[in-house]
Amino acid sequence: MASSLGCRPLRREMLPDPVDVPGPAALTRDQGMHLAQTRARELHPEVMLLAWYDRHTGEYSPPVPC
Repeated sequence: MASSLGCRPLRREMLPDPVDVPGPAALTRDQGMHLAQTRARELHPEVMLLAWYDRHTGEYSPPVPC
């Protein structure tokens, strides 16, 4: 089902190689990003954050609808 903006909601099975980042349930955005960057560097030393989504607040970046 598409959202009101015409976007298909992202589901885990759509991602080719999802990586879980375990951590406490209550984190600030900065704490979550630090955990994610640490985990990414374990997979490859040169990483770059391209986008993020905060499921608790609904905020995301880059600010494009789809």
